[in-house]
Amino acid sequence: MTLALQIIGFTGLFVIVWSNRQWIRANPIAAAQVTLRTVRVVGITVGLLLISASIATPSDAFSLVAWVWNDPRFFVHLGASRQTALALSGISLLIGALAVYRVGVHLISTYSGP
Repeated sequence: MTLALQIIGFTGLFVIVWSNRQWIRANPIAAAQVTLRTVRVVGITVGLLLISASIATPSDAFSLVAWVWNDPRFFVHLGASRQTALALSGISLLIGALAVYRVGVHLISTYSGP
């Protein structure tokens, strides 16, 4: 089931990119900025959902998240509880998305010229 969700997600992403390829070629900097904003919004949303799920229903949320995404199990193997593993996964996803956004914005502003 997880593989099917990943295939559906990547197919949807491919369709979006393919249908907008002319605009992407005409506006590469704007396309990169839209991509970075999307990464930031998705990372913040999923990160906050994981953090709030770890507070509200840690065992049910952990089972669901670990079924779709294996990363919370990494923290459990290190000795963290299921609740802490969800919170750490959410925090790391949140920080990672913000870091990718900031680095991407810096690279765009550095290499796009005056």
